[in-house]
Amino acid sequence: MMKCMLCGAPATIFITEMKNGKTTQKFLCENCARKIENNSYRQSRAQERNVKEAVCPKCKTRLSEFLKTGFLGCPDCYTAFGSTMSSLVPKIQGRSRHIPRKNTVKMATSKEEMIQMLKAEMEQASKEMRYDDADRIYKQLKSLGGV
Repeated sequence: MMKCMLCGAPATIFITEMKNGKTTQKFLCENCARKIENNSYRQSRAQERNVKEAVCPKCKTRLSEFLKTGFLGCPDCYTAFGSTMSSLVPKIQGRSRHIPRKNTVKMATSKEEMIQMLKAEMEQASKEMRYDDADRIYKQLKSLGGV
């Protein structure tokens, strides 16, 4: 039986990490793994706070707002949030280039209109059995207080 590399207790968790092309392996007990995970989370959150948040110069939408709601303020947001957008668009659309939706020609002018549009879009996604899309839309509705 493997022992925890930190405290010597029976190891129940095996972690493989790759950094700079080098692979390291760790054998840990649950308590030590939890401590390492919590420390890593705290360090990443501290680094996050020190990073200046990206803001679109045209519409003043903040990156944190986009990440929370999934809505961009204007086409210039793609440039302002460049690195984030270039990694998200392929995950969302399956392509590296943004493809506008056909059914989003009408732009909401108020929060209430946005909620109504999202509810209709969620219903359509459910009918078409696009449950991942429906769940994403539900989360957007929830963040807007429409649920």
